[in-house]
Amino acid sequence: MPFAKTDNWIFRIINRMCDLAALNLCWVICSLPIITMGAATTALFDMEMKLWNKTEGYIFKGFFLSFRENFKKSTIIWLGLLFSAIVFAGDYYYWNYVNVECSIVLYVLMMALILFLSIVWICVILYAFPLTAVFDSGIIKTCMNGFFLAIRHFPTTLLLIAIPIGCTATIFLNKYASFLLFFLGISLICYINTFFYRLVFKKYISEESETED
Repeated sequence: MPFAKTDNWIFRIINRMCDLAALNLCWVICSLPIITMGAATTALFDMEMKLWNKTEGYIFKGFFLSFRENFKKSTIIWLGLLFSAIVFAGDYYYWNYVNVECSIVLYVLMMALILFLSIVWICVILYAFPLTAVFDSGIIKTCMNGFFLAIRHFPTTLLLIAIPIGCTATIFLNKYASFLLFFLGISLICYINTFFYRLVFKKYISEESETED
């Protein structure tokens, strides 16, 4: 029955889009206070990992359960990243627009330091919340693992950066894609990225299981 198979395939796509729309709504609501954005992002990745593994259960219940369980750790990580981003931006502004009479050597050194720390920041924020969703590690270890994973899996890291940039660009290039992203938004981008996070984490999940055994 080819028609039955086609209907089933279409139904699965529609069902998954509804799941992503629900997750996007949850993420937006829980991110509105700003300080809770870290916990909301961890919960989003947690549920999208389960979507790929087909173990998601009830979307709303699962999201808010993960949000509550990971709230403290994710919020500390997020506030640390947010504060450091503000510091980096302030330093960049200071050395470019306030302290304009400093020596060129000092200026270059400070710009190099800000660039290096910004790269570390990007590496950490890319991996910290997916790691929190999957592994039970301390805050410092999670951030360190995020940085080292980003460097060790550098091609994947570049892809994880390129995907949200590409999705955002389609908003301006295609009105139908922008309509889709309006409803699915961050959940669709994270869902695509989660596929690659799973590939990266798979090896380490196996190693962790062997260690426990």
